[in-house]
Amino acid sequence: MDVGISVLIANLVQIALHMGYHRDAKHFTSISPFAGEMRRRVWAMIVQLDFSISTQLGLPGVLRHSHVETSRPRNLFDYDFDEEATALPDSRPETEVTPILYVLAKLRLVSVGRKVVDIATDLQQCPYTELIEIDREISDARGSLPSSLRWKGLASALNAPSVTTLLTIWLHMITLQLKVILHKKFLDPAQCGQQYKHSRRTCLVAAMELLALQHLVEEEIQPGGLLCESRWRISSTFTNPFLLATSVLCFYLQSARKLTEDQETTSEDDQVEGVDTASVKDALKKSLAIWLRNCSQSREARKAAVAVHHILENPGASPDLETPINNFAVAPAEPLFNSATDVSYFPGALNRT
Repeated sequence: MDVGISVLIANLVQIALHMGYHRDAKHFTSISPFAGEMRRRVWAMIVQLDFSISTQLGLPGVLRHSHVETSRPRNLFDYDFDEEATALPDSRPETEVTPILYVLAKLRLVSVGRKVVDIATDLQQCPYTELIEIDREISDARGSLPSSLRWKGLASALNAPSVTTLLTIWLHMITLQLKVILHKKFLDPAQCGQQYKHSRRTCLVAAMELLALQHLVEEEIQPGGLLCESRWRISSTFTNPFLLATSVLCFYLQSARKLTEDQETTSEDDQVEGVDTASVKDALKKSLAIWLRNCSQSREARKAAVAVHHILENPGASPDLETPINNFAVAPAEPLFNSATDVSYFPGALNRT
């Protein structure tokens, strides 16, 4: 990601703070119910932008929870209220999929996600008991997601609109990404004690599941797939968790290889915290094939391909390092448009197919 985008988002956050969006509209009698609700929706977008940029760059977010008191938007259709409304109607039940429902669902993950980012970027070591409590909060946040936006596997998405399936996968990816970020510092078994076994296993399992989702998404965005109509919505923000999982599993393989050498064993079924290296290699090989196909469109894909190719040691074709990024002189085999914008920034995404 271009660092300039993060600077732009930081400026946007500061402007919103200056305009008082971090204070709930109920404190200001001059703000109508309609304007107040729209301010809440705008602020929800800004909070998610700040979180997405901080996780993508691995930097602290601009916002602090103690500075914000704005309530979350209500689950309402646009026609439920207008400029003439004297009061807002009650929020609709979450069984009703409104354009704002995805935003509300993501805010639950972002709420605990900001704690994860703070721990990951803090120079002071967080007490392990607090870390485990936050891990539990991540699981609770996922469990609280609306049923229509909770990932239950591909079979449950056969009759759902393409965009709804994509957003559901995205929410599940955020959950897995948070677990990886929270626990990855304990990944090296040579440096961490047995008391951190839970963290190492949680991190590895989440990373493996992320790469499984990468393979699934890659298959389903092809012509005839469930996600083909929404493939243009896949951006760098969407693929960032896949990059994180790839780097974590590469580090795991490197650590496992050193551990194997120290123990003077050459078994291909060696395991660290119950995760065998053969399964990790297989997941990385599938991931490498995907990164290789995107080398000409993405610098991140090229970097990932080089790293995985090096770790796997002669897995096959080498990454293409000669073709310039975004080489428009060569027509792509299939139409491809990579949006630089997170789909969560569009409140009306869920009511489109």
